[in-house]
Amino acid sequence: DAPDSVSVQILGNWKGDTTASFIPRGTAQNTRQWPLPGFHQAHGVTNGVWVAEYAIPLSSFGVTDTTKPFGVRLCRNFCAPWNQSRWEWGITAFNDPATMCRIVVNPAAPIVRETGFYDDAGMRLGLDVTNATAQPVSYTVSLKGTVDTRPASKIFEERLAPGASKSYSLAEPIAAGKPGACEAFMDVTGKDGTPYFTRSARWT
Repeated sequence: DAPDSVSVQILGNWKGDTTASFIPRGTAQNTRQWPLPGFHQAHGVTNGVWVAEYAIPLSSFGVTDTTKPFGVRLCRNFCAPWNQSRWEWGITAFNDPATMCRIVVNPAAPIVRETGFYDDAGMRLGLDVTNATAQPVSYTVSLKGTVDTRPASKIFEERLAPGASKSYSLAEPIAAGKPGACEAFMDVTGKDGTPYFTRSARWT
């Protein structure tokens, strides 16, 4: 959120082509060049599904303190309309820091993987949680949503052993003849309230 900063927009396609743009804000001056030092990528298409992996040293973006939040915009298509292709909603500009996801590096946090939001039947929220630390992790999973104005929710209180994983889900079908307007929220927090994962979306 710094008024004088430089954001980096990285674009990649299924062929493995990658480029970047550097966007100064305020009085900031860009001194970086592409490719960024230490940047690595891998791409693959399996059964028609494109998988892309990027390894980006945070220091290349000027991130020196990973205990403070930094913003990330991740989407499949940065051109409008791009509903259902990104994490956030209510975005007025692709490089608007105010609407980016906030990420903080926390070595004590579990790994959270989103496994779904919806299918042909309606809302189907899903999360996988893995404890990759050497100590047990206690946390709360909250899955909430609204389908055709009908609310649904599940809350799980968990303690996960080192190396263990667990899956969570919440499904709510779309009623016949309804337009299928959905709103969903998924949160994983520590016992002390520390946020590990937060995700929300709206779609029809």
